[in-house]
Amino acid sequence: MNRRTYSSTPLDDAAFLQKAVSQAHCLLWQATVLELPKDPSTVPTPLLFNPETDTCLHWDLRLIAPHAVLSWLSFAITEGQSLESAFLDACSAEGRYQRDINTIQALQTGMPCFQQEYQIQLHDGTTCWLNEDISVEELVPGCWNLVGVCTDITERKAIEGQLAYQARHDPLTGLANRRQLVEYLEQLQQEQPKNACLFFIDLDNFKLINDNFGHLLGDQVLTATATRLRTVMGTQGLVARLGGDEFTILISHLHSHDAIHRLAEQLTRALNAPLSLQGRSILLAASIGVALEKHSPPIDLLRNANTAMHHAKGIGKAGYLFFDPIMDQDARERFELEAALRRALRAEEIQPYYQPILSLETGAVVAVEALARWQTKEGNYLPPDRFIPIAEETGLIIPLGVALLRAACTDAVYWRDSLAYRSLHVNVNVSERQFREADFVPMVQATLQETGLPPSALTLELTESILLSDIESGIARLHELEALGVRLTLDDFGTGYCSLAYLSRLPVKALKIDRSFVSALSHADPKLITQNEAIIRTILALADTLGLAVTAEGIEAVSQQERLHTLGADYGQGYLFARPMPAHQLTQYLTSDAAPQQKAA
Repeated sequence: MNRRTYSSTPLDDAAFLQKAVSQAHCLLWQATVLELPKDPSTVPTPLLFNPETDTCLHWDLRLIAPHAVLSWLSFAITEGQSLESAFLDACSAEGRYQRDINTIQALQTGMPCFQQEYQIQLHDGTTCWLNEDISVEELVPGCWNLVGVCTDITERKAIEGQLAYQARHDPLTGLANRRQLVEYLEQLQQEQPKNACLFFIDLDNFKLINDNFGHLLGDQVLTATATRLRTVMGTQGLVARLGGDEFTILISHLHSHDAIHRLAEQLTRALNAPLSLQGRSILLAASIGVALEKHSPPIDLLRNANTAMHHAKGIGKAGYLFFDPIMDQDARERFELEAALRRALRAEEIQPYYQPILSLETGAVVAVEALARWQTKEGNYLPPDRFIPIAEETGLIIPLGVALLRAACTDAVYWRDSLAYRSLHVNVNVSERQFREADFVPMVQATLQETGLPPSALTLELTESILLSDIESGIARLHELEALGVRLTLDDFGTGYCSLAYLSRLPVKALKIDRSFVSALSHADPKLITQNEAIIRTILALADTLGLAVTAEGIEAVSQQERLHTLGADYGQGYLFARPMPAHQLTQYLTSDAAPQQKAA
């Protein structure tokens, strides 16, 4: 057999490296690091490597293909300064300190490699984020060879920063949200200032405004309310919107009881003043509850202020009340609701309601989401936000979740087989309490086997917060579910903080854009529309990069549907298409002209 031989011309390694570094936008460096006695003349403020022997690390740093680096990483260089020295100077003092600490820890513990992120300042005053992977080789005791590879992660950091901001702010008003408020309360809990107070504000009869004038004007009322609160408070305190028509103001230092009364009066006057919107004069009023730290620790201020607000609303609205321990009926009400919830589970009063999910391209129903709904024997409906938190706190969410999953799978099998909707998927929400149960995955597997639903027809929806408490174990459990063949969706994406650094590691198949972003597309403020479109574009671009499908929740207007379709969303869900309905009504819906579902598998 003839062997083919190859010949090549000599390769200019330096030229190749220059080209590779320039095109890849990376920075390569090599350094010899020695443990030597401290010498303040060469290292003015050294970090001691070994305090007992008074030694520190001395670096001999060399950039590889440095001029190619400058083609994309233009840090400032003074006359006569080496590129290596200029690169180190471009890092902030804090950044250099932390890099030295990381290096010392790696060398002392014998790590073969480590990773870090830091900022450098460019010559135009802007900053660039770098991710640095460092390999370590000990040549002889006290001497190491280090090789580093830096890549530009500025864009990733900007997206993470945008999502992190959104996670702590209300998208409609720009105020702080519940998460940020709780963080401040927890901080006060540690500081124990002993003179904090919290105002809990609820607009009176806001539901009537929504019902009579529509949600668009309702959103304008909320935005105007936020503006009034900012005007009254200025730079004082933390103003937050918890959701709906509920606002709070947290002040960490109010020394005078009279000052608190004056502020409560000022807030009442500002919020009760008429509001002119869309040629209408809207009469506003607000009930305010005030809680002082002297009655409870900071973490309980929110609950106590809420209790006081409800008492203020109950005695005539449009005023304020200070919390008094006598008011505190929450514990008794919670106990009664928990007892009723246990009875409801035994009596199977809580049933799944289903909301269709449609293709924005074809209009076909591709899936349904199962939502827990509680109708008492007396015929009264309790909203999920009343009983789901209690179920999670008490652990009743476990049997509730099992029952809901079994019912949803059973109903889905009927629709797929009897109605020939072979491609229909069913989506079921999973709470953090459920997800952390040791037998959660076996329970899902057993349910699928008992009901006969193919695993690929089940989608489990999980929120970002479920994963943040223990990322590694959470990812491992997701892979167990993936191994069953179950589809996974990240729900309410953008309202929590899901680091892009590990999002690509999650075996999810889809994202759901939170309804708060969707509703803002119909806002009267063009700036707010532009901002939320930018966020939606970012989420869609991220999903496209990771190969994920995207569903938009809370679509209530044709304009929202059309815009989301234009932006590239795959699926839609909301009142525009259908409200959640019991199984028998969904059966009628699927067999009617209202659901243009293609029945072919």
